[in-house]
Amino acid sequence: MGFSLRYEPRFSGFYFGMSYAEGDTDYIGGTTSNPTYGSHLTTTNNRLVDYTAGYQFTSVIDRDNKVPFRLGIGYRGWLRQLGSTPTVYGYDELYEWGYYNVGIGWHTTLSPTFSVGLDADYRKAFNAEMYENWHGYTYRLKNVYGYKIGIPLEMVLNTSWSAFFLYNYEYWNIGASDNVGGYYEPDSETKNQTLSVGLKYRF
Repeated sequence: MGFSLRYEPRFSGFYFGMSYAEGDTDYIGGTTSNPTYGSHLTTTNNRLVDYTAGYQFTSVIDRDNKVPFRLGIGYRGWLRQLGSTPTVYGYDELYEWGYYNVGIGWHTTLSPTFSVGLDADYRKAFNAEMYENWHGYTYRLKNVYGYKIGIPLEMVLNTSWSAFFLYNYEYWNIGASDNVGGYYEPDSETKNQTLSVGLKYRF
């Protein structure tokens, strides 16, 4: 559950956006004393923030079709709070990095009321780190990259307001870190799907 805000041009210009989401997920793994997968079960509280800004140029194909191109920069933070059990203490992990963003889309007007689109963005991270408060170590993550696919559906309400529905799929590949104090963060992947409902105002 969360919220997002975004400012973007109708055709070409600068864009800005931010989003926040949180929720619980099930954790299935192991511990140092018993590394067997599935031997340790608990709940993880997740909080994600994302900020992005850049420039968008839109190529108008015809009256009903346009292709936006995006070039920008962003920040992503992901706090994972692993819950405690009667035998194992919980701890926090904070993943964060900046990223470069390159994107393209295709938006089609189906009728005077409805439009649909497809957006795809490739993201390459920089200064990627993971901090954990169990030992107090910070791990430098390598070769972090990902992509985001968005499918927006918009319904015009009047000359100023529209309602929209947006499905997003986001993927990140996180490479292993260097060894720190005898520990390291192994390779991992994260995959998130979100469905948003909101309002758009034109001015």
